Amino acid sequence: MLRATYKYVTTFKTKMSLKKTSASIAVSLAGLLGGPVGVFSTIAGILLTLKSYAPSKEVYIKIKQYYNSYAREIKNDYSMYKNSNYTGLLKSFTHKYRPYG
Repeated sequence: MLRATYKYVTTFKTKMSLKKTSASIAVSLAGLLGGPVGVFSTIAGILLTLKSYAPSKEVYIKIKQYYNSYAREIKNDYSMYKNSNYTGLLKSFTHKYRPYG
């Protein structure tokens, strides 16, 4: 059994315009973090779905990143907010992956 002890690494904060297409949002996120493209396509899809929930045309994204050296796994906690001060949570989810395999 693998130990699920993750250590905090960093927090990324950014904003995405909901005026963009899903492809350009995915490319922007991939440039920010690197990693598996499928995750960024998922986020792009969520952002496009959130258009109706966000009165402004921006969604503010906070990504907390953790690392498990035992499992050699990265965990990203994604939170999307409607306000620039990162309040008004719209959606959150977690994604885990191994960067080299």
